[in-house]
Amino acid sequence: MTADILSHRLTTSGWGKALILGALSFALTLFCIELIMVNGNISPLWFPTTLMTVVVFRHSLAALLPLLLSCLVGVVLANALMLGVSWANISFPLVNLLQALAGGFLLRRVLDRKAPLSSLSSWYKMLAAIGVAAPLFGGLLANGLLNDAGAPPLHFIATWAISEMIGMLALAPVCLLWR
Repeated sequence: MTADILSHRLTTSGWGKALILGALSFALTLFCIELIMVNGNISPLWFPTTLMTVVVFRHSLAALLPLLLSCLVGVVLANALMLGVSWANISFPLVNLLQALAGGFLLRRVLDRKAPLSSLSSWYKMLAAIGVAAPLFGGLLANGLLNDAGAPPLHFIATWAISEMIGMLALAPVCLLWR
């Protein structure tokens, strides 16, 4: 069951939608960074990748560039605001973007775009695609590209993947059902 609360006649323009998604991405990133401040380590959950993954799943290829760019800018700005300006504030969101692209395209392959969670098997497919495969891909990618601190690879990958898994499984079903 999906909730189509905004008919296609009432949707905002492409750039308006991009600004809304950028602001939402900014707010979600601020929330997750607050958890980093409390924990002192990587966030125990990460929501911005979930938002970008659902954007990739829901929108056409032609519409993705401004939407994902605004999400990326929202994440980078929130990181810069809370953590200061550094290369990590750009590189980590780029890995999140690649993970979201992989997860979104994987969802496109396994789920029906009109009724994504219509059966128990579709829930299993969602779990496998964005609850396991995409976070592990992101963790491996982040470890290969960004683990300069010399953290043990298994710990880095596991922490990354678990925080992404929690975010995906907490927020993705709601986003997939909301049009």
